[in-house]
Amino acid sequence: MCLAFFCGVLLLCMLLIQGVVIWSDQALTNFLDDFIVNRLGNAAYVYRLFVNNVTPNFSQVIGSYVEAAFAGYAPVAGNTLVWPAATSVSHIAQSTAAAILFNNSSGGPQTVFGVYVTNPAGTRLYYAERDPSAPISIPVGVPYSYTPKQQSKNII
Repeated sequence: MCLAFFCGVLLLCMLLIQGVVIWSDQALTNFLDDFIVNRLGNAAYVYRLFVNNVTPNFSQVIGSYVEAAFAGYAPVAGNTLVWPAATSVSHIAQSTAAAILFNNSSGGPQTVFGVYVTNPAGTRLYYAERDPSAPISIPVGVPYSYTPKQQSKNII
């Protein structure tokens, strides 16, 4: 949710210098739909699990996260996700993708703390989300499920 929100905030802040700009509910859903189709929904965005005990914050960089490396784990390309059209409720546009499953066939349980999204080379960080129940133990043969959500909203 961080990247879409940040883009909206940045644009809004730039426009506030000249006056107050309000995005209609339709504009918010259009922005979010375009952002998902043109960004998160393509192969240039890769969803990865991180295994170090870190809480995402504004100062972190790609090196802040340690990617999972256990047997059965594989990062997931954004173009494999299914995102429905955004809907707007109470002036907040939102879309929730179908869950991503990360497998563990390592022979023992594996601990993860959340998901981070990068470019395919893993050199650019786009956003990270710590699982609210972290640390999470992924048993052998039982996938870890992550449901991506994005929002776009006015902040006035």
